[in-house]
Amino acid sequence: MADVIDWPTDIIPNEMSLGLEGMGRDFESPWTGSNQTVSMPGSKVSVQLTFKNLPVQTARRLESFIFSLDGQSGRVRIWDFAAQLIGSPQPVLGHPVVTEAISMRKQFTTRGWTPNKLVLRVGDWVQVGGELKRVLEDVRSDGAGGALIRIAPMLRQHYPSGTPLVVDRPCGIFRLQDNKQGVLRRVPGVFTDVTLSLIEAFYP
Repeated sequence: MADVIDWPTDIIPNEMSLGLEGMGRDFESPWTGSNQTVSMPGSKVSVQLTFKNLPVQTARRLESFIFSLDGQSGRVRIWDFAAQLIGSPQPVLGHPVVTEAISMRKQFTTRGWTPNKLVLRVGDWVQVGGELKRVLEDVRSDGAGGALIRIAPMLRQHYPSGTPLVVDRPCGIFRLQDNKQGVLRRVPGVFTDVTLSLIEAFYP
């Protein structure tokens, strides 16, 4: 099992593209020619990070970090840089945890929130275990501090009751998209540019 490395909090990309690599499959009927699409578990978040005009020392640190991943075998814990979660983390209203044991879910119940509050907004992120999930609709806690959360993509692993939710800076575990990532374009002694493509890793 590879060690998971934390992304350096002070190396922030100039641009970030974020998407979802779905696992839907099309099937065509041999008799009618009609198509059916079946959703399968295993959808993954993908990101592309672009760094421009890095000064020499920052470029050296980033290059060393990329080398430490050793291609696709490395694992790195990153967040949605566009959400600026370092300087302005998402507010956490309470101490939320998973209510019941869950696996392969697109929604689940939670407890421990501040009662009767809007605790998450549509488009926010939550982290369950090592999985990064998008919140699909506003989440309001009830009078007892419970709340139902709808997410995407589907949870992949099993989590017991009481598993904490990370809300302030949710992260996911990612790997480089392929073994050819991390080619730095340099103007020697001046600036460096690089673009990295990463995809969520199922298991550390």
